[in-house]
Amino acid sequence: MIAVAGHFDHHILIDTLSKAFGRLQATAPPLNGRSRPTITPGVIVRKKRLAQAHLCLGIKGLPRNHQDRYALCLLNAMLGGSVSSRLFREIREKRGLAYSIYSCLSNFEDVGMLTIYAATRAAETARVMTLIMKELRKFHAGALETNELRRAKCHIKGTLVLGLESPSSRMTKLAKDEMYSRRDVPLQEIMTAIDRVTPFDIKRLSHELVDKQFQTMTALGPLSRQTLQGIL
Repeated sequence: MIAVAGHFDHHILIDTLSKAFGRLQATAPPLNGRSRPTITPGVIVRKKRLAQAHLCLGIKGLPRNHQDRYALCLLNAMLGGSVSSRLFREIREKRGLAYSIYSCLSNFEDVGMLTIYAATRAAETARVMTLIMKELRKFHAGALETNELRRAKCHIKGTLVLGLESPSSRMTKLAKDEMYSRRDVPLQEIMTAIDRVTPFDIKRLSHELVDKQFQTMTALGPLSRQTLQGIL
């Protein structure tokens, strides 16, 4: 698969690519013996003499083309995906407990993960993790601040538009669309899907994903497992 964007002559491009790659035959990857990954909950601590403790909480996410993928993107944006997110405001700005804290998504063909990362003083690890879990559980109750969902939608849509300003980023989108969706996904289609997400969708999704049986925490630093055990 070859993706191209920018100023080019279509006929010359096709002729050049045909000469270089026309003899290649597409093959599908073998799927024999492939099984869906399983999630093992728990707490893993690696003790190390560091100035800070590094915490990583893994939560069940969604496959790349799941119908709720846009709702999860918005949940992530509100949780820790920007400097105006809940985790950043509550843990860094309001309490000064972490220099770095954020959440991010990993989406694959058949599985996904929501990850929350924080770097804090070792003495504050239990407090930071307790506050993280508190913010996660707020979504269970459907506790969305006034205009919070609207701001998250504007943030994601703005990021999408700005991210397509260069030819290289447009080329990358074309390649990803073909690889993941087998078609060119119009930007307006994505915008419309984002606008359709409701507060109820966020609440329902948080109930499905924020569950003890789908949570694993890893920590690196001057810590003991007992410090974090039981917080999840």
